[in-house]
Amino acid sequence: MKPYEQFMMKLFNFEITKSGEIENLKKQVAQLEEASFRPNLEALETIGYSGIRLPYFPLPLETLYDVAKYSDILRNIYNAIKFEIFRKGIECKEKFVKKCVNPDCNKEFQHDVEAGVCDECGASLRTPDVSQKTFFEKWAENVNLNKQNFLEVCQTNEEDLEIIDDMYLMFLKDYYFDENDEIMGADLKETIRGNPLTIRIVADKTGRPGRDDEGKELFTCVLHREQAHSTTDRCPTCNRKLYKAYFKTEPKEGTGRYYIEGEIIHHSKYNPSLTYGFPQILCIWQKVSTLMNMDKYVKDAYGLMRQPKGFLFVNTSNSVSFKAAWQDLTEKLKLNPHLIQPIANESADKTNPVQWIDLMKTMDEMQYTEMREEYRRTIGAVYGVMPIFHGDI
Repeated sequence: MKPYEQFMMKLFNFEITKSGEIENLKKQVAQLEEASFRPNLEALETIGYSGIRLPYFPLPLETLYDVAKYSDILRNIYNAIKFEIFRKGIECKEKFVKKCVNPDCNKEFQHDVEAGVCDECGASLRTPDVSQKTFFEKWAENVNLNKQNFLEVCQTNEEDLEIIDDMYLMFLKDYYFDENDEIMGADLKETIRGNPLTIRIVADKTGRPGRDDEGKELFTCVLHREQAHSTTDRCPTCNRKLYKAYFKTEPKEGTGRYYIEGEIIHHSKYNPSLTYGFPQILCIWQKVSTLMNMDKYVKDAYGLMRQPKGFLFVNTSNSVSFKAAWQDLTEKLKLNPHLIQPIANESADKTNPVQWIDLMKTMDEMQYTEMREEYRRTIGAVYGVMPIFHGDI
């Protein structure tokens, strides 16, 4: 390079690049974009295949749902939380009081502005569009083919958060395409609760969404969702534009489908991470299981399958005649679930003809009530619910 060229580059602070070097620079930039300096997720969080991260916990998700369904203490806690969250329903409120009409500014004011103009750019201000609120309220009354309203869908999603700390809200759309087969608009057809048992997050081993295990972006067609492609080329079936895939459904039967941005909303409440949450039930699993076993113990204690209260030993010199007399009595008591079984004991000792041996401890001896109340308080504390809010006096 000539001296005057170096002077001009220094003077105007720019750099001249030959055309042959431009392509090399583009390749270097692309390599830097693909390179990930993120650390990998923990070993259990990287379980999966081809960019599909699988949730892994000590217990299957189906088991957690079964326990939450049949445990009275968990059901009371979940109902208390759900009642407090949704007791006032869903209300559509304005986002601002005044907003700048300048599209380059769009400043929002949470109070009325006396001057009537934006203090940033001087443009005029507008008030919220009431028609948007009317549209939302009408839509929220019936959001899917099952005639559910938006409040009911949110309540089911809230229960998913309490049970496994993951909820998915699905928006099913019909798309419109332009002459280049690219999406130009969409109609929202249904809003439903996504089943956490079948929906999986698409992410690489560092947690970057929409990528496979090698860090390459995954794309899918909104009309042919059965496959994901690691290229931005057109769909091989319909030649439409591909869009980045963020979620995939994996039902036990049938074919899985990929979903693009804006079709599924994922949220974790208690333990959010780069992928899945962590169920609160696992922290109190043993206590919940103990309470359920305590209920079963009481049921069996008062049912036909319970152990006998005790044995009645009768000292007699003629056990044969004693059995015959007792047989006549037991025939009348066959339907009695609390039958006490006598045992003849041939003995010459007449000082203690009848002896009762109790086999059952009382609830007080086992501190049944104290232990149950302690477990209920601990379980409620994990969810931030005091005993008084789930039926305790």
